[in-house]
Amino acid sequence: MSCRNGIAGHGVTVREQQILDAYEGGATLGEIASDLRVSEAHVKWVVTYFNGSWRHNDAFERMVREGSQQLAAAIAATGKVFA
Repeated sequence: MSCRNGIAGHGVTVREQQILDAYEGGATLGEIASDLRVSEAHVKWVVTYFNGSWRHNDAFERMVREGSQQLAAAIAATGKVFA
C-alpha cells in the first residue's frame, strides 16, 4: 500500500497497517507483537479498534460518494440554486 506522510490508507499509520495485514494473514497477537517489536496490548488495541474492516469502510465511503452525486444531480435538475 502506498503511503504519504507516514499514513497508510484509511487513516491508519504504517505500523497499524502492518499489524492489520499480519492479523488478517492469520498471525496471532503474540506473533505480531514479537515480529513488530510492539506490545501485545497495542496489537490487541489496533485489531479491536480497526477490526480490519476495510471492505466495509470502502463500501460505506463509496455509498456516501454515490449518494452525494445523486443528490447534487437531483438539485441541479430543479434548476434552482441552494445555499
